[in-house]
Amino acid sequence: MLYQNDLDSTYTNSAKNRMVDFLDLYVADLSKNTEINNYENFLYGKTLHLENGKYRLADVCKIKMCPKEPPTFFEIKMHMDGCKEMLEEMLEENTLSNIKLKGNVYHIKLPPPTDEKLNEVSGKLKLISRTAISNITKIKAETVQRIQKGLQREYIDTIEAAQAKKELNQLFDELRQYFQFLSVNAQRKILGKEFKFSDNFTNAHYDRVVRMINGEVIMDDDED
Repeated sequence: MLYQNDLDSTYTNSAKNRMVDFLDLYVADLSKNTEINNYENFLYGKTLHLENGKYRLADVCKIKMCPKEPPTFFEIKMHMDGCKEMLEEMLEENTLSNIKLKGNVYHIKLPPPTDEKLNEVSGKLKLISRTAISNITKIKAETVQRIQKGLQREYIDTIEAAQAKKELNQLFDELRQYFQFLSVNAQRKILGKEFKFSDNFTNAHYDRVVRMINGEVIMDDDED
């Protein structure tokens, strides 16, 4: 249902559009809060003053991040002379001391995040997920009220109201599980092999969402 362009009920279509707005914000929030040991923006906002002019540090140096999650090192390649002093000051300010300079490239080794840090980030991700699901739950409740009012004012009949509620319930259930699926992916990204499924969203639930994303028809009795 998430991938259908138009649903039968205008009430459900309206709810879907509002819920998807929260989905976009949710994805951005999860992404932002899984960036542990990420120094991709280390150079941005810094200006380098030299005798022959003023330069943005990001234009004269380039960052290369380790592809692992979380990253274990990053490199800074200098494309012009005069950057070294400013870079070393910035590295010192950020308490980055495991540094090697080879030619015009700094190699900075990053310490692994502490268990405390991982637990802190994991807790933040869970809070983001609960908040997002709470937001779409409110949209569902408001839509149910709109359907009831439409029925009372005879804008729709009982059959249309029942169909709209059925669509709405299915839409909400799919999106709620999809939100949980995205949260699990974010948790795995930072916790690795330490990640564990919860009773509320198990490995079976995760597999069900994967099947749904792949376009399989999921029967109601497949949920649990």
